[in-house]
Amino acid sequence: MRKQKEEFIFRSKLPDIDIPKGLPLHSYVFENFSKYPSKPCLINGANGDIYTYADVELTARRVASGLNKVGIHQGDVIMLILPSSPEFVLAFLGASHRDSAPDDQCLHFSELTQADENDMPRPEYSPDDVVALPYSSGTTGLPKGVMLTHKGLITSVAQQVDGDNPNLYFHSGDVILCVLPMFHIYALHSIMLCGLRAGAAILIMPKFEVGYLLGLIEKYKVSIAPVVPPVMLAIARSPDLDKHDLSSLRMVKSGGSPLGKELEDSVRAKFPQARLGQVRIYIYIYIYIYIYAPGPHLAFIHIGVAFNFVSLIRRGYIGSA
Repeated sequence: MRKQKEEFIFRSKLPDIDIPKGLPLHSYVFENFSKYPSKPCLINGANGDIYTYADVELTARRVASGLNKVGIHQGDVIMLILPSSPEFVLAFLGASHRDSAPDDQCLHFSELTQADENDMPRPEYSPDDVVALPYSSGTTGLPKGVMLTHKGLITSVAQQVDGDNPNLYFHSGDVILCVLPMFHIYALHSIMLCGLRAGAAILIMPKFEVGYLLGLIEKYKVSIAPVVPPVMLAIARSPDLDKHDLSSLRMVKSGGSPLGKELEDSVRAKFPQARLGQVRIYIYIYIYIYIYAPGPHLAFIHIGVAFNFVSLIRRGYIGSA
C-alpha cells in the first residue's frame, strides 16, 4: 500500500491580524503617531526629560540623516554600545531609517540629532532586510547574533499589540516601566517596540535601584511593569514598599526565567489590583518542535509564532509500506 501524505492545519479561533506589507519597522511603530504627537513618548528617569512622540519621530529622522552624513549606508551594521536611554531608542530607530557600522570617527551624539532630517536619500526597503542583530546568550554554545528582519519584528509586535485580542493589552494611556537593558530582546521588543506601536509612554531607568524605582512608579503613575524575577523579589522584599502609592499598576509581568510560586503569591498579595503574568520571549521569532507522535512515524509540528493567530501544522504519513 502506498503511503498517503496528509496535512492538518489547526487555526486559532481568533481573527487574523492585519500585518502591514512593505513597511519598514520605524514606519510601522510610528504609523499612528499623528493621533498623539504631543503625548509623552520617552521619559528619562535619570533626569526627568520628556520626549513627545513628535520629538522622537523627528529626532529619529535627524539621526538617520546624521548617520548618512558620516558615511553610514544601507546594509551597514551599526553597533550600539549604550545603556538603556532615550539615545538608545533614537539610535535604533535612526538605523532602521538607514536600513543599515560606523567608521573610525568619534562624534558627539548631538551631531546626529542636529542634522537636517530632509538631507537624506530614501533607501529602498525590503521586508526581508535585517534590521536588528541582538545577541543571544548562546544557551549551549557561544553567543550568536540573531538576524531579525523588518517583516519578522513587525509581525511579532503586531501579534502582541494589534488586533481585537492582543496579548499585551497595551494602550496609549499606559506608562510602561523600562528598567531592563534595551539590548536584550525582552526590552527591545516587548517594551520599546510594542510600547511605541501602542502609543504608550516609556519610562526609562538606566540602572536598577529598588527605592528609586518605587519612587518613579509613584511619580509617573506607571501602569505596566515588565521585570525579571530578581527585580520582582527586590520589590516584594523592600522595606520601603508601603511608603509609596503604587495603585497605578494594572499589570506586572515577569520574564527571562521562571517565577516561583512563593514569590508569585507574595507579589499577588502586595499588588492585588494588578494582573500578574509570566512571559517568555523567543528571539528566534519562529519555534519548531519535534515530538514523537503515536505510532512509528515522527511527526513534525510547526507552531508558528505562539501568540494570537497560531497555526499548528502536522505533517505525517498515514498507512503502511
